[in-house]
Amino acid sequence: MGAFALAVLLFIPAPCAVATNISDAKDNIETVIRTYVANRSPDGYWPMKSGKSGKRLELTLKSVDLKTVQRTKADLFKAAAVFTDATTAKLVYAEFEVDFAGEDWHVARVGWITRAKKDALAKAASDGARLETEHLHQVPAQREHA
Repeated sequence: MGAFALAVLLFIPAPCAVATNISDAKDNIETVIRTYVANRSPDGYWPMKSGKSGKRLELTLKSVDLKTVQRTKADLFKAAAVFTDATTAKLVYAEFEVDFAGEDWHVARVGWITRAKKDALAKAASDGARLETEHLHQVPAQREHA
């Protein structure tokens, strides 16, 4: 390789990390959440224990509310999701925080929320505001490849 070509290769800047924008997050957050839930649903539902009653829930992901997507930090975004409990047919609401840093997008945190909090998240997101949530029950997220 010639000295000129080698000099050019040495001075090519490395790609820099670019923070995910809200549009990209809205395009991809549902896929990351659905993959996370599917990987934990070997029998077609996500087995979970109710924080209030201690009863076993069999949750099926119904939807991810893209109107609730908000940035929490540089590459962290949160969104509300709606589940149906197979045994009671009741709706259960959760907030997922997804980390879009690097190539390994993953769910960083999951918390159970009330419907009122989900609706407040949607309103805050549409107003461009950030709403902090108090979680009813924390579920530790396990890091995995989406």
